[in-house]
Amino acid sequence: MSTYGIRLPKLLQKGCVLQWGEKTRVWGWCDPGQEVQIQLQGKNGSALADAQGRFEAYLENLLPGGPFTLKLQAGTEMQEVTPVYVGDVFVCAGQSNMELPMNRVQEPVPEYVRRFSFIRLWKTQSLLRRLRTTGKGPGIPAWEKNYRMFLPFPTFSENL
Repeated sequence: MSTYGIRLPKLLQKGCVLQWGEKTRVWGWCDPGQEVQIQLQGKNGSALADAQGRFEAYLENLLPGGPFTLKLQAGTEMQEVTPVYVGDVFVCAGQSNMELPMNRVQEPVPEYVRRFSFIRLWKTQSLLRRLRTTGKGPGIPAWEKNYRMFLPFPTFSENL
């Protein structure tokens, strides 16, 4: 019986987007020494957890699309994450010039809102901003549908 269970980072939760292509990394934690089987799009990967319970496996040749279900098994424990999407992942960083509220572009360019409604955004709040507004540390980030949140304006291109 599992002591800790399979645990995944917040980045690999409901609504996540994994990079497509040759090798896609999936990682997490479980009981030390336990073998973890991973499946997505009919592709399989496996890993053996180290002494601290960390595991890391790669799924090869994932194709863009979704929604899919990511399945993990360690011993008798199974875990599923759904929906999972596969596509291009862009990492953007900066200050306030890196985001544009969607409500500022819905009327001027409504075709962008409709055309790119499948874009997902992983947005973390800065520690300083959160401390100032709530008095607490960083919040728990989560995947959001971009058309309800923010559009990463400087990296946005009609040629996506």
